[in-house]
Amino acid sequence: MLLEDTGRKILSIKEKGNKYIIEFPLAKVKLHKSTFDKFELKVGDVLSDSLTYEIASFEKKEEILSYARKLSSKKPYSEKELIRLINRKFACPKELRVALQELKKTNILDDEDFLKNYLNYFNKNFYGKYFIINFCKSHGVKEVSIKSLVFDDDNELEKAKSYLETIQNKYIHFGFAKQKRKLYDLMLERGFSVDVILKVLDGLKIDVEKEQRQLIKEYKKIKNKVTAKESKGVDKDSKIVNRLIDKGYALTLISKVMNLDKEGKLND
Repeated sequence: MLLEDTGRKILSIKEKGNKYIIEFPLAKVKLHKSTFDKFELKVGDVLSDSLTYEIASFEKKEEILSYARKLSSKKPYSEKELIRLINRKFACPKELRVALQELKKTNILDDEDFLKNYLNYFNKNFYGKYFIINFCKSHGVKEVSIKSLVFDDDNELEKAKSYLETIQNKYIHFGFAKQKRKLYDLMLERGFSVDVILKVLDGLKIDVEKEQRQLIKEYKKIKNKVTAKESKGVDKDSKIVNRLIDKGYALTLISKVMNLDKEGKLND
């Protein structure tokens, strides 16, 4: 119920949490403690039209501030995002303006603070500069704030190396060449520049013995599947070779393994 429709005379006041319950002849109204303290309301007060309007306006502003604090306590928001959410919930231009002015004096409505929070997270979790820039743009961070970001080349390289360590074994069932392509794609998605990615991947060197052991496992697995499914007359060797090439193994190494198999010398 609107404050204007309550009967105006305060019959009783009860404190409950961070709010006060004000009883009027026609209804009870909850007010934030900040609203109650500002207007120093007492039992027996009869609210004039102007005071009723002033209290209602101030309380609406406090509701907006409370909602903004509740949102920002769950996760950081950019200025644009938070304003959009507030505008979606409240339709009171005057109180919105006042509330936003107050919020801008805090770190609740502050793109710099938003960037600080997320930059710490992105750097600790090895995200590249292009991911960070695109993230900021998608969340409506002001262009001037995005342009103020500084990315150190050495730091980008170290982050990329650290990220590679976390994903390096993700594609070990593929041949070395395909592993590198897959790792390249993941690092690109992570926001690293092509130059940085190539520098990091250039440090990867093929372990021929390990590659051959892995190839033998894949070869046996694929050979068993092809042999079980294909009928006579089908070029099984070609199918096996094509599948192994698709997994990123070099043709010379594939030929070597297949020859070892034909000679009965294939070991894991």
